[in-house]
Amino acid sequence: MEIQAAPDIGIRHHCRFDGCDKSFIRKEHLNRHERIHAGSHFVCEICSEKFHRSDSLRRHLLTRHSDVFKPTPSSKTKKACTACHKRKVKCDGSQPCSRCREKKDNCIYEQSETVAPSEDHPVGERSQPQNSSSLGATGNHDTNMLDAFSGGVQHEAATHIDAPGVNESFGMNIDDSFLAEAHRQQEQALQPATVSPNESSGSGISPPQNQQATSSPFDQFIFKTAGVVNWSALRIQKDRQSNGEMPSEQPPAMSGDADDNYLETVFKAYFGHFHHRWPIVHRPAYEDQKFSLVLISSMKMIGAWFLLDQRSHDNAFAMHEYLMLHIPSILAKKSSNDRFHDTLPVSLCQAALLNIVFALYCGIEKLVSRAVTLHNMLVGVLREVRFFEKETAYADEKPGMFLPLHVKMSGDRQRFAMYLYKLDNYLSLIRDRPPLLLPEELHFSLPSSLAHWDADGLGMWEKRLSAESVRDKRSMTELIRTNTDSLNPTGELQLIEDAQLCMCSLQFRIWMLAQVSRTSSSSDPANVYPRDSLQRRLDAFKGQLDRMALRPGDAAHHSQNPNSIFRFYYGYEDQSQPGWETIVTSRVKDLSFDALMLHHLLNLNLHADIRSLRQLARDQGITDVSGLSKDRQFLHAQRMRVAASWSKSASARRCLFSAVSVMTHQCLERSGTVHKRAIDPIAQVALATSALIIWAYCTFSAPRCQLCMPIINDSPSLSVELTNWCGPLVGDMGKDGWIIVGKGCPVDLEGIRLCRCNIGILVAKFQVHIQEGWELAQTIAPGVFANNNSPRRQGHIIPH
Repeated sequence: MEIQAAPDIGIRHHCRFDGCDKSFIRKEHLNRHERIHAGSHFVCEICSEKFHRSDSLRRHLLTRHSDVFKPTPSSKTKKACTACHKRKVKCDGSQPCSRCREKKDNCIYEQSETVAPSEDHPVGERSQPQNSSSLGATGNHDTNMLDAFSGGVQHEAATHIDAPGVNESFGMNIDDSFLAEAHRQQEQALQPATVSPNESSGSGISPPQNQQATSSPFDQFIFKTAGVVNWSALRIQKDRQSNGEMPSEQPPAMSGDADDNYLETVFKAYFGHFHHRWPIVHRPAYEDQKFSLVLISSMKMIGAWFLLDQRSHDNAFAMHEYLMLHIPSILAKKSSNDRFHDTLPVSLCQAALLNIVFALYCGIEKLVSRAVTLHNMLVGVLREVRFFEKETAYADEKPGMFLPLHVKMSGDRQRFAMYLYKLDNYLSLIRDRPPLLLPEELHFSLPSSLAHWDADGLGMWEKRLSAESVRDKRSMTELIRTNTDSLNPTGELQLIEDAQLCMCSLQFRIWMLAQVSRTSSSSDPANVYPRDSLQRRLDAFKGQLDRMALRPGDAAHHSQNPNSIFRFYYGYEDQSQPGWETIVTSRVKDLSFDALMLHHLLNLNLHADIRSLRQLARDQGITDVSGLSKDRQFLHAQRMRVAASWSKSASARRCLFSAVSVMTHQCLERSGTVHKRAIDPIAQVALATSALIIWAYCTFSAPRCQLCMPIINDSPSLSVELTNWCGPLVGDMGKDGWIIVGKGCPVDLEGIRLCRCNIGILVAKFQVHIQEGWELAQTIAPGVFANNNSPRRQGHIIPH
């Protein structure tokens, strides 16, 4: 790719004052510059700041004192007010104009100033950036913005746009002197720059061959960003105000909010324990989203939750209580007239999503129930504003949007849609209800990798862009369709998140199959074929996850492998410091663990009627069914018969293997309360559901130990030890045979026989990994974790 520069003009006008080496192409620019040396000034009457040019003073008044300064258009630059412009009638330019005064309309003039090179701030001196400034740029925009970076770069005429907080969002401070230097650079005769294929060279753009190396920070920056941003086409406009995102009432102040060190610790906990699992927020931009108080408050809430001390614990719940009162009240006011990214701010929807996820992390039944209601409301509002319709257009898709900002805003939508869909299926598994969202509604392109999403600064953003060229360009709907509608998925999935997305799409089919199986025999061919088909698809995704996993010795050297999956999961870690690769490896292991827990949980729901087993667990306390109505007696007896038949089937043995695979996963071996809190909620759900499976198997299968039935002489050599088939390096030899023909074979778990008298000690093996106080465990497996200390439930170990 080549980047064409401005042609060589030749003649330049040099400043005549001693010690000044500036030169200009046009004579009037030289005259304007020399007035600086003459000492002439224009003074702001509001703040007394001095300027060398009248247009600089006017720009200062428009941006810094717009609430006080009400400009009247001059005779040369009269502009119609907004109302007259819409009516296409002549406007007299007064404030208010005569027509608006007559009609009693609000007379508003749109202020738009093109940034020109300024001499008030000499090049090399950086002025303070204006907090309210926004930045836009132009480019040739295709449907996929990333494709524009790999092809030729073509700049169009500048278009004035709203673009909130771009300069801060990408770690840049852009002021007049910076833009003036950009103009100066483009005025010079630069030879075309070429793109180097070597990713290690920064952005991959090298300076022209006849241009000598320079140590100027600007020179280094301009070469790094050439081809992505046309700095000469930038315009600055005041940020658009928030559209009522938060009520006037302020959220409760956290104890420690005034302590910068405490807040730093809170956000460090958020990004260290939570962000890589739920990368909803654009990390380079979060500090500058001052308008998004609701989102920042939600992030502080989650960060405080991971700090464990009582003060932070109280802060998190107080903030959640406040947000769960106000976010629904704001969403309730939205209608079909609102638009996502406009009158329905993305930050409000992100905050709602974070609060729902927070409730699942806490696992408190009351909070989860309210979160389910908020989730239903959020999906309803998004459908009303046509968020899930492909035809909906967004402001950042129009020509003239600053390229990195467009990628960021489209990334907001993509990630929000993906993780809302993931959360929807989580709630479906927890509440045993059908998901609200359909895969066909996910028309959004697959989001970029975590590494590109979390790129710190525009330079790193462009450097990591090269790895995105291999990213799948399909939509989420297309990815799901091609990997779930056929028995053999087409192509390898690139990211762990892709596998999670595809597996989530199977939940609705699994739920529907459970409803059909409940009214017919599980051995009915109409049920067997769909179940086998779904099992093969789950196994295919498991195989892809295994292929994504680490090979021995790769963890410490994955940065040296250009094809390693780990390059997609780089973050803010300093790659010049030892041990940074360990952080990346841990990040990938966490995501792989979450995906495997989802896989095993779907297997459990596929091969067991979880709703019926859950109801039987609730009915444990019923000793006399005669007091129940006839309908309830019939249903209870039917569930007992079905459970007894299931416990002897191959489906039950397959469930046992999945349950033990959940319990023995190496990621659960980490100790500490922080680790338990950081575990994704789907792992907690999988643990509780696995405990329910163990309880049901021990309760309804034939007892097979001397304590239960002393007349039976068990032979330890004939028993099956489930853990022999679990582990990352353990094969499946013998497992499939046992699943098919293992009826009646005694089963052990870590040397403990699966029978009624061992229920307590067996369930405790799962309970030890569940977060303390996670009430959803009792909802998922009611009564299963109770009374584990009774003498009957202490258990015994069969000697081998």
